[in-house]
Amino acid sequence: SEIILNLLKGTIKKTGIKGRNFYHPLRLIVTGKDQGPDLVNIILVLGKDKTIELFNRYLNYSTGE
Repeated sequence: SEIILNLLKGTIKKTGIKGRNFYHPLRLIVTGKDQGPDLVNIILVLGKDKTIELFNRYLNYSTGE
């Protein structure tokens, strides 16, 4: 969980997107819901491969690929 949290914090630093503007879209991509358990815990339960699959599916959909 510490690795995931560090990755998220590093991404926040690189993008400058903070708080709800950062976490809300990620939660929607991963769960399809506005609210729920801690995002890090959700990612831990889903696992790396499933989480990456969900992000790729979103990116492919949003870019029309």
